[in-house]
Amino acid sequence: MTFKETLVKTFQFNKATSTAGRAKRSEFWYTTAICVVMSAIIDALSYVLTEKIWGNEDIDFIFTLLSAYFLIVNISCMCRRMHDIRKSNTLPVCILVFASVAFLAPLLSKFTSPEIASYTGIILNTISAILLVYTLYLCTKDSK
Repeated sequence: MTFKETLVKTFQFNKATSTAGRAKRSEFWYTTAICVVMSAIIDALSYVLTEKIWGNEDIDFIFTLLSAYFLIVNISCMCRRMHDIRKSNTLPVCILVFASVAFLAPLLSKFTSPEIASYTGIILNTISAILLVYTLYLCTKDSK
């Protein structure tokens, strides 16, 4: 798949968020590159608009939703890539679950001590990172 085809597919909601089918290496890496660049642009715009121009954090929610879209697109493509190399989709799902729980770990400080919430977040982020590195390694393998 070419970069242009991947770019078009990334912005088509039905195709981009589908986990059915297969994704070749080129589609996966192009999708990952597009998602990383778009997330960086969204984060930069969010920072500039909320901190420098408006000073209002309400708009930040919209930018969070846009970033979440590109995360979902990337995870969907990773699931299709796992299918292409005949591996289970549980790795991308586990990455998403661990990262989501780690993101919500600071909320634990309301129920437990802040140290426990901090250590929980660190442990879950570490597990997510290890799973991500292993999954990215698998994504470099040839199709089967």
